[in-house]
Amino acid sequence: MGLILSFAIMVFMTRNLKIKRFIVTTIIAVALTCASVVYQQMGPETGVYGNMCADQPEGLCIGRLLGAGLPLQYVIDQPGVSIVYQLGPEDKFRIVPFVLDILFYDFSLYAAFWLIQRLRLQKSARV
Repeated sequence: MGLILSFAIMVFMTRNLKIKRFIVTTIIAVALTCASVVYQQMGPETGVYGNMCADQPEGLCIGRLLGAGLPLQYVIDQPGVSIVYQLGPEDKFRIVPFVLDILFYDFSLYAAFWLIQRLRLQKSARV
């Protein structure tokens, strides 16, 4: 739903405000990347939750960490610093996955816009 709404906003901005398409797609891609922090799941990152686990080697409690972001996780929970299983501003922010997510959304939006434009040209050529 968010991608469809973003695409509609992009079309409106490029047509009515005469803004370059790549600027609009980049702005929407940044917004979608920031909104993807809502998607949270455990792993694939692992970390130490404490040192009171008898069944683990050296007593360390090792488990999967909570991460946020889609398609790549760019915020990772730091159990020793923040509340366990809850993300906050004190958790680890990774810039490379954040930029890669922006590029992913930017490319997807630009490709969708190009595809729709291409289909329109083919349809008008048939008439």
